[in-house]
Amino acid sequence: MVEPREPLDTLIAPPSRFTAGTGFPRAREIRLYDTTLRDGEQTPGVAFTPEQKYELAGMLSDAGVHIIDMGFPSAAPSERRALELILEGKQKGRLRPDLEIIVMCRSNAG
Repeated sequence: MVEPREPLDTLIAPPSRFTAGTGFPRAREIRLYDTTLRDGEQTPGVAFTPEQKYELAGMLSDAGVHIIDMGFPSAAPSERRALELILEGKQKGRLRPDLEIIVMCRSNAG
């Protein structure tokens, strides 16, 4: 077992010790940004189908997430299809109208 060099009570402090005097935004001003549809697939053995990504987007929308990061839709046809499903769902009112979908792009000359 590892023994701390300092007493534990000096290593652990309440968050208020570090945030005193800090002005935080009101709860309604906080926006949630989620990378599940991009980084969630970085886990070995995890690969969502476009339909699963659409289902996840619906759950994130229902949970109140404001921004969903889709990653690179140009990486594979399935990524593009997932983006199409999500945008169609948004147009048809199945996802919240204020939900933002962002993607990563690269620019190539010519």
